[in-house]
Amino acid sequence: MKNRLGRFLFIIFSAILVPAIQTVPASAQNDIMNLSAADEETAKKDLEIYNEQRKKLGMALFYQFNERYRESFPLLKEMAQQDNPVAAFYYAEALYNGWGTYPPNQAKAEEIFSQGIKRITAMKKRGDGLISYTLYYAYLKGHGKPMNMEKAMRWLDISVEQGYGLALFDKAQIEEKTGRFQEAMSTYLKSAETDNPEANFRLGLIYEKGENGVMQNYPQALNYYSKAARKDHTKAEANLGNLYYNGLGTAQNFAEALRLFQKAAKKGNAAAMNGLGVMALRGEGGMRKSTADAFRYFSASAHSGDSNALKNLGNMYYNGIGVDADKTKAFDYYRQSAMKDNPDAMYKVAVMYERGIGVEKNQTSANKWYDMLERKGYDVNSMRGGR
Repeated sequence: MKNRLGRFLFIIFSAILVPAIQTVPASAQNDIMNLSAADEETAKKDLEIYNEQRKKLGMALFYQFNERYRESFPLLKEMAQQDNPVAAFYYAEALYNGWGTYPPNQAKAEEIFSQGIKRITAMKKRGDGLISYTLYYAYLKGHGKPMNMEKAMRWLDISVEQGYGLALFDKAQIEEKTGRFQEAMSTYLKSAETDNPEANFRLGLIYEKGENGVMQNYPQALNYYSKAARKDHTKAEANLGNLYYNGLGTAQNFAEALRLFQKAAKKGNAAAMNGLGVMALRGEGGMRKSTADAFRYFSASAHSGDSNALKNLGNMYYNGIGVDADKTKAFDYYRQSAMKDNPDAMYKVAVMYERGIGVEKNQTSANKWYDMLERKGYDVNSMRGGR
């Protein structure tokens, strides 16, 4: 997914939570040009349009962040055509990357960036967290401004000072990636306090996996995923469904798991589609037991690259569940899943190499996969005993 490369760079529902008028810190004054009377009048009109469309803009950018481009692109285009310079900036970003439109049009995007950034900078005189964040992004990517990491980080800090939820989230991501885990947790929590769904999702993931020195805590994971899901966060819906399905941090509830998987799957979430495949295979949560439906869900999920779905298709072909048994196809699906570091699939590939099932026998290749499992912290002897 191309949008993974820019996962910190899009605005979500917190866009509507920042006060419209604030004061720009003195550190930023050099970035604000001396405005003519005409520029001041334009900035005033731009701010009026921007504030009128704040909620709509927040929704459009939430969709864009969640890769729901069919919903985000027309909204951004409409607001850009209504002369909202901030919306136009993110519309240009969609054009640049081909999000919701094809082919990408970088020439047109650059033209919009260069025309709009002066107006956005003029709007900054009124001190808005989203606009500060947009200037951070402009300097970070070199869109309408010369690429300048120092200025980008300064505008990010300004947006953080203004309490903008996504800026806090981005700062936490930077802290986490540089190993400052305690600082990152503190900043994630501050972002979550603004009801930022991405921060709530990240906290849920940290507690579910027990990452960054934090103890695994399923009830806390459930709490934060629930907060993100209430803001229509697709990945949170899928992960929350998984907790309900497995009874982690809550009583097992197949009906609730099914509801969440269906909601996320409708928005194209691969993990949720895999979850529906598992429930269809077993006839759980009121779903009709159907190997055909399971195969269809697994195939759709695997098409999006979900490692569990690839593994489950391998299982179906290996065991002849709903399809003719085909060990060669099973090996191919297991291998694709193993390449995505799925431990069960990695073990299956090793065993099939070792025994010559669906592939030519090759102990060297088998040992390579066993070694990779060991390096990732899995006990191969225990896996052998469990299988």
